[in-house]
Amino acid sequence: MMLTRAVMAVGISQLLMLAVASASTNRHTIVGAAVCDRDACQDVTLWIWDGDTFTVHDGTGRREKIRIENIDAPEIDGACAAERVAALQAKDELANQVSGHRIELVRGKLDRYGRQLARVAVERRDVGETLIELGLVRRWDGWRKPWCHS
Repeated sequence: MMLTRAVMAVGISQLLMLAVASASTNRHTIVGAAVCDRDACQDVTLWIWDGDTFTVHDGTGRREKIRIENIDAPEIDGACAAERVAALQAKDELANQVSGHRIELVRGKLDRYGRQLARVAVERRDVGETLIELGLVRRWDGWRKPWCHS
């Protein structure tokens, strides 16, 4: 029992150090997928930045930055180590949800940063809702709330 706690403590401390370092060294997680509409699917590469933002690269040089509109994910460069750890977990799960799958983007308007707001679905399942159910992100209600608590 004591050894398990020690291993967990070392594991958690290493994860926290990784989160601190990741704020300045974050790299995209790159996965393959297919973006589909009613008529056809197109193979693309998704460059995932965090749990709610990725860029679609279609192979022709066209890029589209997507912000999943129904969720708020912790920030990679968050205010505290716990937020940065949570951000990496949300990013990894988003990559798992879309990698190798056919995805549907239901586009809305652009956000204030020029990103395309969109609902994202895999096999008719809303990826944002899945991330909410897993406790990795929050439902977006129009206001950003802090992830760090004093």
